[in-house]
Amino acid sequence: AMMAIFREGAETAVFYLGIAPAIALQDLLLGIGAGVAVLAVAAWLILVAGVKLPLRLFFQVAGILVFYLGFKFVGTGIHALQVAGAVPTTPIPWLPAIPFFGIYPTVESLLPQVIILGAGIGLYVYGHVRQAALTTEVQAA
Repeated sequence: AMMAIFREGAETAVFYLGIAPAIALQDLLLGIGAGVAVLAVAAWLILVAGVKLPLRLFFQVAGILVFYLGFKFVGTGIHALQVAGAVPTTPIPWLPAIPFFGIYPTVESLLPQVIILGAGIGLYVYGHVRQAALTTEVQAA
């Protein structure tokens, strides 16, 4: 357990070291402060007030957030490589850029995102079909 916590701390430190040169010190400190404040409120609610987290909702929201970040990071990362000239660019003229989602109008950045989106939809459908089958099986027993 100690190694898992240490690893998370190390990942956080590496993340901050990587992002620090790209943003203003005030923004970095504001982000760290906001994160600590939210964490402190959540810890107080759980430990002192005895609030129980709705785990199903928590993990659904966390899963959607992780999916969104992965989708955006792939598009933004490939776009950055294209801007640097490391990856070729095949434009899609009719598609607008949507930076909030990491969508850029090139085949090279959009194709991996379509694959990720398809995998996400497939896993979602698989989970619902499997849950429906288990519910039917339990009701039949």
